[in-house]
Amino acid sequence: MNKAAAAVPPREHKLDLRQLLADLVADGLLAKDQVNPVLSRSHGPEPKHPLAIIAGAEAPNAREPGRKLTLEVLTQWLSGRVGLPYQRIDPLNIDVPRITAVMSYAYASRFCVLPVKVTHDEITVATCEPYLREWEKDIESVAKKKVKRVLSNPADIQRYLH
Repeated sequence: MNKAAAAVPPREHKLDLRQLLADLVADGLLAKDQVNPVLSRSHGPEPKHPLAIIAGAEAPNAREPGRKLTLEVLTQWLSGRVGLPYQRIDPLNIDVPRITAVMSYAYASRFCVLPVKVTHDEITVATCEPYLREWEKDIESVAKKKVKRVLSNPADIQRYLH
């Protein structure tokens, strides 16, 4: 790989259901014959996060017979795949006054991110869209702190945003 190609950041995009299913099959968590049943559940009236669609299909975990691919299992798997630390959101550990000073509810909802910790020089922000990063520079600029991204369960992020 040449240096110019290495310097180009990956394009911003939301997670894609078909790509996630292909990755799950490649990683041995989902059997190939489970892909179409999951896809058939993806056409609901309300848009859902791709991990929630997969978890909602209750597909068997091909690595652990007798277990399902739950939203938590899928989030932890994706965390490892994209190289972001996984963080379970504990509402008792969120310092609400410091968090709300970092970004507005509307801004957090727009990008489906949730600040979960603020220190003197760093803001830890939970996301469920690891390839969307446009918000990151804005927050660093406004807050004058470094952003540390972590991957969290999309249902938890939505729960604490509402």
